[in-house]
Amino acid sequence: MPLRLIFGFVLTALWAAAPPSPAAWSAKMDPATLTPGQKARVLVTAAIQPGWHVYGLGQPPGGPTPTLIVLADGPVFTATGSALGPQPHLAYDPGFQMKSQFYLHAAQFVLPLVVASAVAPGPQTARVKVRYQACREDRGLPPVTVTVTASARVRPRPR
Repeated sequence: MPLRLIFGFVLTALWAAAPPSPAAWSAKMDPATLTPGQKARVLVTAAIQPGWHVYGLGQPPGGPTPTLIVLADGPVFTATGSALGPQPHLAYDPGFQMKSQFYLHAAQFVLPLVVASAVAPGPQTARVKVRYQACREDRGLPPVTVTVTASARVRPRPR
C-alpha cells in the first residue's frame, strides 16, 4: 500500500476521533473605526452547541475552570479593565459536586481597551485569548485556550 494512502487513512481516523469543539468563539471591535487614544471594546461571542455549557467568568475555585478573556500583548491596544459577561445560569454540577456558573447556547462578553496614542493610521488587529472549559451532562472536556481576533481601522487623529 503506498505510503500516501496509509498517511491519508491515519489522518482521516484522527480527524474522525477528535471531538468537535462545543463552543465557537468570535470577536468584533466596537466601534470598528478608531483614533489614537480612543477607548473601545472588543465584543467576544461564544456560540455553544446544544447540550453543552461553558463555565462562567466568576466560577469559584475548587471546581471547573472559569472562562478567562484577556487581551494578548501588543503595542496597539491595551486592556483598561477585565472582561464582563452576561449573568450566568447557576445550578448544582454533579460532576464537580458544587454549585456552578455557566452559559448555555450563546454568550457575549465585553473587553474594554484603549488605542495607543502613537499608532499609525490603517488596519489594526487586536488578539484576544479565551481560556474556557466546556462540559455536558455526561462528559467534561479539559480546559482549552483559543485566540480570536478583532479588526479595526485607525484613522488619523483630528487636528
